[in-house]
Amino acid sequence: MKATKGFFSALGVTDDDSVLQSLVSQTGIPVERLRYYNSTNTAPSGHDLDRICIVANLSPAELFLHMGILDERVLYALRLHAEKVFQIICEDLGDPWPVEGLPKLVFSTDLGRLYQGDCLQLMPHMESDSIDVIFAQPPADLEKLFPDLADSERQANYVMWCETWLQECIRLLKPGGSLFLANEPGLNVLVARYLNHRLVLRHWIAIETERGAAQSGHLQSSHHAVLYYCKGDRPRTFHPERLPREMCPMCKKERYGVSSRGESRRRRKGDIPVIRLSDLWIDITPPTDARQKKAIIGKAPSLKLLDRILELSTDEGDTVFDPFSGTGTSLIVAEVKKRRWVGIVLEAVNEVKERFGNMTMEAALIESFRTERQLLLNWFTLASIADRRR
Repeated sequence: MKATKGFFSALGVTDDDSVLQSLVSQTGIPVERLRYYNSTNTAPSGHDLDRICIVANLSPAELFLHMGILDERVLYALRLHAEKVFQIICEDLGDPWPVEGLPKLVFSTDLGRLYQGDCLQLMPHMESDSIDVIFAQPPADLEKLFPDLADSERQANYVMWCETWLQECIRLLKPGGSLFLANEPGLNVLVARYLNHRLVLRHWIAIETERGAAQSGHLQSSHHAVLYYCKGDRPRTFHPERLPREMCPMCKKERYGVSSRGESRRRRKGDIPVIRLSDLWIDITPPTDARQKKAIIGKAPSLKLLDRILELSTDEGDTVFDPFSGTGTSLIVAEVKKRRWVGIVLEAVNEVKERFGNMTMEAALIESFRTERQLLLNWFTLASIADRRR
C-alpha cells in the first residue's frame, strides 16, 4: 500500500507545467504555491481556498478529505456513520506494509536475544503484553527509505510505515509499560497524533545536541526529541533521578535545591542542592572517547541516554525491546543493568557482537555515570548537613 498526495488528484490535475498554468489562470494562485500545497500536503486557506473550491466545484471539507486532513468536526461525522463508512472502505484496509519471512536468531545471552531482519518480521511472532519498555529510534532518512518515491510522497509513506510497527509495539507493551520514541522533532510530530489515541503522553523530552548546520530562514536545530508514552493512565515503574544542579558562576554557590519535602526551589539554608529530573536533558553530552564515537554512528543513542531511560522506567528483571537496535547500545545497557532484552538489526550484527565481547569496558563506562552522580549527591548532602549545623 502506497500513500499519495491528494491535493492535485482532488483537483483532477497533474504536476505538469501546461496543466498547472491553466489552474493558475483560473485561480490566480502562483504555480509555486500550488506545488507547495501538493508537496507538503498543506491545507489552503483564505482566498486561495475559496478560489480552489470554486474552480474544482468542491467544498472545503471534501477537498480536505481528499488530502487526508481530518479535523474533529469531520471525525465526529465519520463516527456517526462508522458502520456505513467501514463497509465502503473495508476492502482497502489490507496489510499496509506486508513483510515476508522470519528473522534469524544470531546472538543470545542469559538475558537476551538478538535477531537479524526486519522488525516487522519479528514482532507479529512476539507475545502480546510481554514487554515492559520499548525504546525505538527509527531511521530518519526518508530518501534512503523510499528511493523510488517522489519527495511529495515520502512523508506520507513514512508515517504509514511508522504506524504499522508502532501498532505492534503497542500490542507488545504490558499495561503500565512505557514507550520511548526518539527522532527528529519534525518527524515525531507526524506520528504523535496516532500515538495520542492509543497511549498516554507523559513527556516530550528534549535532548540537547551539538548544533546542526544553520539553514537560511530557520532557527538553528539543537535538540533531539524523545516522546515518552505509557500504556494506561500511569507507568508501572517510574524512578526519576535527582541530578546535581549547576553552580552560580559569580558567587560559586548552588542556585537551586530540593526541600525536605522534595520540592525544587531556589536554594535556602539546609536544602540539598540537587534538582528533580525534568524533561530537558542538557547533560547528555556528545562522546569524546573513540569507542563511544564508534558506538553511536549517525544519531544512535548514547549509553548515558539509555542508562537514564532504563533507570527511569525499569526494574531489574524487566524486559526491554528495541525494534531498531542499530549498534546495540540499548541492548548493552539492558545487559549491564540485568534487564531482559530483545533486539533486531538489519546489518550491524558483527558490531553488536564485538561490543558484547568488550562488555567489561562498556559496563565500566555505564557504571561511571552512576558513580559520578552518587559522589556529587553524597557531597551535596554532607554540605547540606553542615549548613543545618551552622
